Amino acid sequence: MIPSRLKVDNTGMILSSVKAGSSIKKRSSTLSYYLIREAITAGVVELQHVDGRENTLDMLTKPLDNNAFMKLLLHVLTGFKT
Repeated sequence: MIPSRLKVDNTGMILSSVKAGSSIKKRSSTLSYYLIREAITAGVVELQHVDGRENTLDMLTKPLDNNAFMKLLLHVLTGFKT
C-alpha cells in the first residue's frame, strides 16, 4: 500500500511525530498526535514538509493579503504553482 502524504508546514510537528521519545504539551492535540504517530509507524501516512507560503490550507485558516490568497487559490483550482 502506498502511504498518503500529509503536507505540513511545521517542522517541529514533523520531528516530534517521528521521534519515539517526544511528547506533546497541549492536551487538546494529544489524541490527534498519537493517531498520526501510529499511522506513520504503520506506513499509512508519511509527513512531507511544505513551505508555509505554499500551504494551500492557509487560505482557509489565516488572514492573507489579496496576492497571497489569489496565488493559493490559483494553485488549488489549476494545480499549478505561480
